[in-house]
Amino acid sequence: MKQRLVLAAVLAAAASALPARAQTWLADRRLHEGVGIKVGDLELHPGLGGEFGYDTNYFQRASNENPAAAYRLRITPSLSLTTVGPQRRESLDGTDMPRIMFRGGVFAAYNELFAAESEHSDEISSQRHLAAGANALLQINRRRPLGVDLNAQFERFVDPTSEPAPAEGEIPEKQLDDRTLTRDVVRGGAGAIWRPGGGLFEWRFGYEAMYTYFEGADVRPDNNLQHEFGTRGRWRFLPRTAILFDGSYRMIRYTDSAPGSPRDGDIVAARVGLTGLLTPRIGLLGLVGWSSTFYDGAGQDADTVIGQAEIRYYVQPPPSFTHASAATGLSTIALGYTRDISNSYVSSYFRRDRGYLTLTYFLSGTFVAMLQGGVANLQYGRGVQYDAFNQQRVDARLFAEYRLSDSFGLNTTLMYSQNMSDNLRTFNGAVVNDNLDFTRFQAYIGARWFL
Repeated sequence: MKQRLVLAAVLAAAASALPARAQTWLADRRLHEGVGIKVGDLELHPGLGGEFGYDTNYFQRASNENPAAAYRLRITPSLSLTTVGPQRRESLDGTDMPRIMFRGGVFAAYNELFAAESEHSDEISSQRHLAAGANALLQINRRRPLGVDLNAQFERFVDPTSEPAPAEGEIPEKQLDDRTLTRDVVRGGAGAIWRPGGGLFEWRFGYEAMYTYFEGADVRPDNNLQHEFGTRGRWRFLPRTAILFDGSYRMIRYTDSAPGSPRDGDIVAARVGLTGLLTPRIGLLGLVGWSSTFYDGAGQDADTVIGQAEIRYYVQPPPSFTHASAATGLSTIALGYTRDISNSYVSSYFRRDRGYLTLTYFLSGTFVAMLQGGVANLQYGRGVQYDAFNQQRVDARLFAEYRLSDSFGLNTTLMYSQNMSDNLRTFNGAVVNDNLDFTRFQAYIGARWFL
């Protein structure tokens, strides 16, 4: 089971480019916050969502491993708190921003699952779970010559393993609830931002620590602590054009050790590029750089070009020259490509080449639609146990919501994912009996109340 759990971590957590949370509105403040409740200089934004849907392959099994379909009921209360409400205080140039800004939130998502076929009743019902998260961001002297930011986040992710269906009597019922990959991620960091003069030039130096704890005993050797030292800069040399730079040094340290477990390593990356508007409605982003990895002991290191290229069309002219700020609150279409390097639990690293398309559409505050999709090639380097291998992954998500009022909406979410993989092999060329191919489709309808 160790092997399966580790691979599930790669497929469910690292390889996917879609947001980790199934509830799209939790990952986008434009969706989950309404008018709010003003309490002095603070705003409260409570919310409650409910969804019911169908999952064709909950365990992400190959077609020859007896996939299990499931119905899912999900209830998600949430609460966010902020010192500033964009509808009430924030101007386009930021002149009315307070010196100290705070934003935080908490959510919980209870998931109840029902097997679509009776033969999977026990293993599906044992997958009921509670996911949860909390986050906080404090900014001091935002958009002033010298600023500081502090952030903290916790999230509990629950993903099923891709373990094949057991033969009758093979796995005792009391062990069925162990067939889940549950991890708790805690992160926190701080940064200092320098903006001399009128803000045409901006530079940030920061540090972030992230600890990942796997609750299952079989994957405790994958527990790790990561330290990242990062910097990024921006120089606006034309009214609508800026040069960008970012760089990072990441240290991955595994807190437990076991034979065949991942090894400690470091990842260095740096990129430089340009962002700007060609016309009032067409923006371009281009970044290119280099990334190298340095892993202890056995394993293969990466030494390769990384980067991103994107063209974006704004349905309305953007309010600012920057690529990031211009996208906020607007209907947009973006087409792009990204290439990056990440840590892997099954090998030393993996490289992702991904083309993507995103569409965000807002209509008079009554209808919103968000489409995200992409095709990726994942190249895993040679690791401690397995030889190098490739995977191709297709992912897509559509979220649409119709607002019956300023605080109530009906929504639907459609998700599709497909994984096509080389055979997993040991160093002597032996094929591991582990089919990594799968196809999965999910469809949900829901209702949401929010303020």
